[in-house]
Amino acid sequence: MDEHEIRRRLEREISAPDFASIWEYLVNEGWLTEPWDDLLHQAKLLARLQRQTLQRASSYTGPRPGRVSQVPEEVEEPADLTPYEARAARAYSHYLALQAGRRLDVQLFRRRYLRGGLLGEEEALRFINDAAYRQAGSTCVLEFLDGEGKTHRVEVQRRSRLDRLRKISLDLARSLPWSPGGAAAFVLTGEVRENSPLFGYVVGGRLVVEAGPWISSRSVSALHHRLQRRVRGGDNRPVSSRALELFVFVEERTNQRGERPSWGELLQMWNAAHPEQPFSDRAALMRSYRRAHRALLGKEPPRAW
Repeated sequence: MDEHEIRRRLEREISAPDFASIWEYLVNEGWLTEPWDDLLHQAKLLARLQRQTLQRASSYTGPRPGRVSQVPEEVEEPADLTPYEARAARAYSHYLALQAGRRLDVQLFRRRYLRGGLLGEEEALRFINDAAYRQAGSTCVLEFLDGEGKTHRVEVQRRSRLDRLRKISLDLARSLPWSPGGAAAFVLTGEVRENSPLFGYVVGGRLVVEAGPWISSRSVSALHHRLQRRVRGGDNRPVSSRALELFVFVEERTNQRGERPSWGELLQMWNAAHPEQPFSDRAALMRSYRRAHRALLGKEPPRAW
C-alpha cells in the first residue's frame, strides 16, 4: 500500500480526536514500514493516549506555573513551607511523576531513543546537544531544565528525535503543572525538577500568587506580603485618597505620546481645581504622584517625569 492508502485505512480503523498529529508521528518515527498489524496497534494506542490526555487536561485543577499571557517580570518562591506542606508537596510531585510516566508517548519515546531506560544529567545534556539533530535558525526550539534550575534552549531539526521530545514536553506542560523544560527533563531523566506548590510573580504590575490546595492562607499571605514590599520599594502603607485622585488627574492630562504639562503647571491646575486639598509645592505634588504610580502599577514612573 502507498502512504495515501495507509492513511485512508487507518482513519477508517481508529477514532482519534486529532488524527493528523497521529499520522505525523507515525510518519516521522518510521512506523509506515512496519507490518500492518503492528502499525494499526500503534495507531490505536496513540488514539487512546490522545483521549486520555484530553480528559486529564480538562479535569486538572492543580496549580499551573507560568500560565500567564505575559512573561513574568520576576518570580519568588517562599523560603520555607510548613512540615505538612512540604510532605504534601513531595506526595503531589510523586503523583505527577507516576501520571506522566504512564503516558504512552513518554514510554514510546524512552523505549525508542533511551532503550527503555533513563539518562543521568550529563547524558541528558549530551542528548539534547547532539549536533546531528540541531539546526541553527530553526523555529523548533526545545527547552530543557537542568538540575541547577537553568533552562537550555536548543534549535532542533524538524521531525528529528529532539523535535519529538519538544512536542512531548509541550504536551506534558499543557496537561501538568510543569514548564516545557521541566517536562523534557522528566522524559529524559525521570526527575521532577519543578516542585513548587507555592510561588508568586509580578506581571503587568500585578502580583500573582499560585498555590496548591493544601497550602495554608498564612503561607500565601506571607509570600504576597514579600512580593508587595519588593514591588513597592518596601512601602506597604495605603495611598491617600488625594494621591489616587492626583494620579488620575495627571494621567488625564497626558497624551498618547506621553507628553503632559510641566509639574509647575500641574501644580497650578490641581490647586485651582481642588482648593480644599492643595499641594504646597511642586516637589510634594511629584512625590504624591509617584507614590500612587508605584502602588497602582508596581513600578516607578518614567525618569523623564
